[in-house]
Amino acid sequence: MLEIYQAVGLRFLSRLFKTASVQPLALNLFSTFSQHPKVAAELATSSAFASMLPQLFELVLKLEGEPLADAAHTLMHVLANEDVQVTLPSDEMIASLLQRCDVIEEPGKVALLGLLSQILRRLGSRSGEVAMVIVPPLARLFRTSNTQVKFQALKALAFLFRDHQSTLPHELFQPKQQQQQAQQQTTTNNNDQQDWTMDVRRGLTQIVTNRTSDEYRFLALSVICCMLERAGAKWAIRPTEGQGRPGQFVQLMINVVSVEVRVLLMIMGGPHPRKELTQTIVACFTILELAMSYLIDETSGWGELEGELMLSLQQKFSEIYSEVFLFLREMRDNETTKGELIVACVRAVGAWVSEETEALQDEFQDLLPWLLQVPAFEGVDPLLFLAPCVLQLALDETTAIQCIEWCSNARSADRILGKKEERNIYIYIDREREREIYIYIYIYI
Repeated sequence: MLEIYQAVGLRFLSRLFKTASVQPLALNLFSTFSQHPKVAAELATSSAFASMLPQLFELVLKLEGEPLADAAHTLMHVLANEDVQVTLPSDEMIASLLQRCDVIEEPGKVALLGLLSQILRRLGSRSGEVAMVIVPPLARLFRTSNTQVKFQALKALAFLFRDHQSTLPHELFQPKQQQQQAQQQTTTNNNDQQDWTMDVRRGLTQIVTNRTSDEYRFLALSVICCMLERAGAKWAIRPTEGQGRPGQFVQLMINVVSVEVRVLLMIMGGPHPRKELTQTIVACFTILELAMSYLIDETSGWGELEGELMLSLQQKFSEIYSEVFLFLREMRDNETTKGELIVACVRAVGAWVSEETEALQDEFQDLLPWLLQVPAFEGVDPLLFLAPCVLQLALDETTAIQCIEWCSNARSADRILGKKEERNIYIYIDREREREIYIYIYIYI
């Protein structure tokens, strides 16, 4: 394909593109050639092609059928090259692209959503302003029965939510603010604005309960993380029409996480680990951590869920963390201590043990001497996540002496004021104050 493109040349393709009668042919050729990374990179850096970009974006708002799909695919391939700066369309143009998805047929709709995903992936600080306009109609696409449309809508939403803490405004996820804004709109828009979070939840339910690729499973889990954190605890337990009793989505979510953690840790601990699966496991751990925080929060409403459902959740948590402990024991036996996944597992264990003081305590204490030696990864020190667990053991008379021994072996107390690369736990027992124990953590990066 690259040889054919080089033989045809960009100049000839540009002349075709400017000739109305053969423009569909030019779009088809651009779409085909741009699938090759080298061609896409050349187009992205070409001043001749850069002058065509505004017209291409205008065309995707006017064309139908295959020509629309070809124009969208060409733009999508060029925008996928992260090493090249490309002028992105205005916020109004982005909103118009999404509006077209309501009126066009296949294959143009899927192609247009694919293009929108690439644009949203590169928005950066502009994401917040765009999100306020396009998230409700984007979420409405989850109502469709078309699987490909639903997947592309998920990808667009995931890219938009990727840096949600720094880019997305608080008002986007708050019902009160949504209602105030919706009062100035029509009744139809009012319902769309208020229900977009439920549209997302319904779509996520359908996606995670069906067979999907690793990519879309990760995207779905990452969107769940964002919604749990930003839309809050009530989002996950609100009953909706056709979705059964309150908390059913929570149960589904934890069941999915249980399967993912078990399968993916088995792969990562096997002979052919896949590094890209780490991000999915981290998303699962984030969901578990948020779920635990809501279960112990009296204001979240999760504590009022049916007793049978609560027992089911508790059992699933124990099963999940049994798998995590098994994976960590394998890593210990293999003398593997470094890596993002191990630090993520330590964080997950720390969150679990600090809240659950009975289940799996023997497994945790067996691993603790090794866990205390796990080094930091990219500035994230697992010692921070173990501190609450160590404190619990140190305050318990049955485990205090052993805990102190583990910590002293893992981090030499006499080197606390030594070199900056040292990481130390120092435990001090004040004998004069009824065996009160202080734990000091020194972390130097």
